[in-house]
Amino acid sequence: MLKQKTINALTILFQVAIAFVATFFIYIIFALLQEDKFGFPFLVIMPIMAFVISLLIVIACAIIGLPIRLVPVIKRWWIRRPIIVFVGATIGVILLVLSYFPDFKENVNIVIKNVNKTKQIPNQDMVLAGWFLTTFSLLHFYPENMLRWISKKINSLNVNSK
Repeated sequence: MLKQKTINALTILFQVAIAFVATFFIYIIFALLQEDKFGFPFLVIMPIMAFVISLLIVIACAIIGLPIRLVPVIKRWWIRRPIIVFVGATIGVILLVLSYFPDFKENVNIVIKNVNKTKQIPNQDMVLAGWFLTTFSLLHFYPENMLRWISKKINSLNVNSK
């Protein structure tokens, strides 16, 4: 019983750490790609913003994914289909990358020192969907079950090839 609780606690810690780190780096990468000047405020404020926003999105994804953790039938269904995590994370990353393609970028008007300028930014809907999907998938990634599933698929391929 204690061993299972320890494994569950370590799994949750691993899931939160992976999701938080990935979300943090996604924010930092997007900030670096958007920023024209890298001064002291950027170096101080961006990591703090990345921490806060990453924490908020991980909490939101954890709340939305509570049924996966709390309802045994849903949890078993989710765990038996680990491909969903790969597909979700892959689609999320693809959306993040596509949001930077020129065909998907959005134009926004900004005012700098009383001068209106138009700036191209990544498609915000694609960024939010990709960021959420990647974070949600990583937060609900069960590594031990994923390894079992991969092993079972490899064994079935070996049996079929004989």
